[in-house]
Amino acid sequence: MLVLNKSCRPMLRPGIQCFPRPDGKIIFFEFGRAPISLADPEGKRMVLIQLLDGKHTADEIITEYSRLYPNFTSESIQKAIIALFEKKLVIDAGAPIPDALDAQDLERYARQIDFLARYETPDRNRYSYQVALKQARVTLIGLGGVGSFIAYNLVAAGIGFLRCIDGDRVERSNLNRQILYTEDDIGQLKAEAARIRLQRFNPLVQLEMVPKMVYSPDEIESYMRDVDLLICSGDIPPLELRRAVNLASARCGVPYLMVGALRVGPLVIPGQTACWACFEEMMRKTHQYYEELSQVFARARTAPSFVSIPALAGSFTALEALKFLGGFAPVATLGKIVTINMNDLTCQIDKLDRMPSCPVCSGMK
Repeated sequence: MLVLNKSCRPMLRPGIQCFPRPDGKIIFFEFGRAPISLADPEGKRMVLIQLLDGKHTADEIITEYSRLYPNFTSESIQKAIIALFEKKLVIDAGAPIPDALDAQDLERYARQIDFLARYETPDRNRYSYQVALKQARVTLIGLGGVGSFIAYNLVAAGIGFLRCIDGDRVERSNLNRQILYTEDDIGQLKAEAARIRLQRFNPLVQLEMVPKMVYSPDEIESYMRDVDLLICSGDIPPLELRRAVNLASARCGVPYLMVGALRVGPLVIPGQTACWACFEEMMRKTHQYYEELSQVFARARTAPSFVSIPALAGSFTALEALKFLGGFAPVATLGKIVTINMNDLTCQIDKLDRMPSCPVCSGMK
């Protein structure tokens, strides 16, 4: 059971709106979550909530509430406050701030830290999630439409280190959907143009740009060993690149996250989830002409694109990566592929099963 310590300063969690209804109920609203209703026929619970301003300790609040309502014991008031914590309606404004976060971090990521408060547990507070992001290291393959939005999101969130790999140069036809480039960048290496833009956007993030294409498992592994996650948003050559990433991941044990067009995932953790080779094994068993079809997809063609498509896919992918790196919420793409329908914005989720016959991960644990 949660215990209120001496320094605890309870406050209503940022983002929650509180509405005392005339019928004796308090409704707590928050975007993206179902409302929570608490009975309050005499209005006494609302008085307690109004005292939770983050400026006073729990003991001070209990003392003041006891003065207002002498019939309530200290234990019953404390129990009522703890119940609000357990419903994730209240947080501790006096929660300890780790040394890893300095004043600049706290100011820059203030709204983000407020958002992370919704995921607090007895073991982890909002600041610990931001520290995890600050210490996270990511390699990103591909700085095109989807990749540029991924990079933008990761840098905005304040991950500690981002390595970007891309050997392309900026073309005018990129500018309808690739957020990191302008007319002035045409002809420049994407890696260099992206470095300038991302560094200006958030100088707190360490960047490493690799202005070349990578194809072989050995080469990919060399850029993968020192990070927590690799994100593959490259599409040339499409299947060969995915196979190379999968093999590199199996060798070094580093997880990876795939994305292509409006298909996000899977997030693969070697030895725990199905891998890309498992997916291909399954496809071979269920689709008679998979090998022939894969040859068609291997012949890369220029794909049509509309700005909102890479924006959606890139942001979804970055969110999945940040949830994984920060540990603040379940990852929807863990061993799964999420396909976004741009027409009605529904998502189809397909689970990948580990295949006993997988040539890559069948013996891994």
